[in-house]
Amino acid sequence: MFGASLSLLSALFVAASPKPTASDAEAARSPITGGAGELCTLAVPINCGDTVVVDLRTFDQAGDPPHPCRNGGAGGANSAWYSFVPPAGSTTVRIQTCDSTGTPADTVMTLWSGACGGLTLVACSDDACGTGNGYLSDICADGLTPGATHYLEVGAWQASDAGLYTIKVECPCPVFEPAACCSVDGADCQDGVIGAACAASGGLFHPDTTCGAIACVALCQPGDQDEGESFCNDPDDFNNGCNNPSPVFPPPYVCGDTICGEYWAEGGRRDTDWYAFDLSVESQVTWRVTGSASTRVFIFAPGPDPLNPCTGLSEIADAIAPAFQPAVGSACLPPGRYYLWAGHDTFSGVPCVGRYHAEIACQPCPSGACCLAPTCQDGLDAAGCVAAGGIYQGDGTLCANVDCLGACCLADESCSNLTEPACTAANGVFNGQGTRCGDAFIFCNGACCACPAACTVTSQQNCQAAGGFFQGGGSTCADVNNCAASIEGETVCTPGTDHFNGGCNSTPNVFSMIACGQTVCGRSANPSGFGPRDSDWYRFELTQPTRVRWEVVGNTRMQANLLQLTAGNCPATNVTSVITDRPFEPAVVEVVLAPGAYVAYAAVPLSVPPGVPCGANAYRATLTCRTACADSVCGDSNCDGVVNVLDINFFVAAVLGEAQWNALHSGSPTCSYCCSNDVNGNGVVNILDINAFVAAVLDGSCANSPNCPP
Repeated sequence: MFGASLSLLSALFVAASPKPTASDAEAARSPITGGAGELCTLAVPINCGDTVVVDLRTFDQAGDPPHPCRNGGAGGANSAWYSFVPPAGSTTVRIQTCDSTGTPADTVMTLWSGACGGLTLVACSDDACGTGNGYLSDICADGLTPGATHYLEVGAWQASDAGLYTIKVECPCPVFEPAACCSVDGADCQDGVIGAACAASGGLFHPDTTCGAIACVALCQPGDQDEGESFCNDPDDFNNGCNNPSPVFPPPYVCGDTICGEYWAEGGRRDTDWYAFDLSVESQVTWRVTGSASTRVFIFAPGPDPLNPCTGLSEIADAIAPAFQPAVGSACLPPGRYYLWAGHDTFSGVPCVGRYHAEIACQPCPSGACCLAPTCQDGLDAAGCVAAGGIYQGDGTLCANVDCLGACCLADESCSNLTEPACTAANGVFNGQGTRCGDAFIFCNGACCACPAACTVTSQQNCQAAGGFFQGGGSTCADVNNCAASIEGETVCTPGTDHFNGGCNSTPNVFSMIACGQTVCGRSANPSGFGPRDSDWYRFELTQPTRVRWEVVGNTRMQANLLQLTAGNCPATNVTSVITDRPFEPAVVEVVLAPGAYVAYAAVPLSVPPGVPCGANAYRATLTCRTACADSVCGDSNCDGVVNVLDINFFVAAVLGEAQWNALHSGSPTCSYCCSNDVNGNGVVNILDINAFVAAVLDGSCANSPNCPP
């Protein structure tokens, strides 16, 4: 079997000698090697037909011009540079990152002409590739001068988006080549039409094809109301609704109306169409839009002030669909005024003009069982059930088939079987429908941690009423190490002038230190409710890839972040963050981090009206670290503690699947499937691990994967 396994490795994957090198890996990744330039003056040539892979993590933005079309303001990060010279007879080019795979996946890209010391903008693209990869970039430029040098700047939207990206160059750009143009009603098709001319006529352009090879799709139908907006209206003063400081809506539409509309998205801008919609009776409203490009729809409810409906606007439904597929938003709504939105899902990629067909359909709202405080009621829809203070059990359900009761833990530590609304009314903690007070897993008290550290056992309600932090039903003080915690120690609360641990927000920068496994009791504040605020920055360092969890629980809403320091100092880049919706809800962020200097950040959110005064907030936060694969040896597929040829049979089984690997271990492996076999460190065991496994067998070791689950 050993010989067969070795043969399988050689036949299916790679030869064991020579060992793979970095250049081999680069060659396998891309048909083009050689990288890119750090600055415009160091730009690396790129040509029509090329496909290159760039690792933006190896570049910075120092000395680079900002990308002017970047959504959120001109900028970008980690830009790489290429030079491009249109060949003789070529005046157009398409350059795109749409075929990039994996994460991160957010680029911004600019094509310049002129000299590096005086660049002139030719084209720019941020979010352009449509459904599935809408944050990638796609430039289609016309009017280029053959033989003249142009410069391509490719960057990440922000530093945390730097990663591996695939860049493809295509000459000419299909949009500027004659092809098929369909009429919007699908009744007519003309060959040899330039894309811009097709769009200007209101047609649908199909690049790289002829009328004989396609079937024109009828978007707009007889009887549709024409949107009425002129093609490529920019700025939009016709129906851009709440996107305009002075909102503009057409006259209201009603159930049963259909609309033939147009939209576009180019250069970081897009046409957004807002339709006022009046509903006379409670209905299930369906807003269905089918467009010639990827399409997004929203249903909004206006704010409370009828004279200023865009203030306090709330989203009811949201949907995205690819080209020629319906984007459908639907909700059961009470009578009233609503706003229906249609547009492209990104800010480029739809040259003037795209077309769409929209429908407003209304049906009676579906009904089901509703668990109310004393009992259950059939025949209510979701909105009616919620309005009655109930818990909706789903469309088509019946009270005869649902169990509304559940174990309710009361403040006095007693338990009663109640419906959830009745439990809430009694200030109880509901344990779920179908549970009962006699169940072995129902506990109505537990450890309560106060800050500074002190532990009692009481109900969750009494614990939180006293400003404590409940550790879970059934927990004991021994389970939580008697609530041991360090005290933050900040004594002065003056948001905006934090000289204790305000981190990169303070001058000079100042941090509190925290160690893995440490719990801290701290305080934050935001007196105005809109900043400035007291934010607490806890610095820690990692020497190896580590899975880090930062949990912050406060008696107000809380924000938790993990930030990476730049070369060990400010500025800091956000890695991940979360903001809670309610007091005592844990704010938890967890991610695998590479070696380096980091910050665990805790604060009251920046927006918490009417405010959190100094002294009103208290929080308890814990930093937990687990070295990825700490209990396993990379490459040790047979779990004997060493990496050698005896691991080959087991590794072959692992590549075939975890079930086969477990079976070879007689169902009881003593090491981790992922940690022992994910030799290339990408968090997945598959054929891409073979080269790295061969190298590990030859070396007798490899680095543990940072991406396996703990």
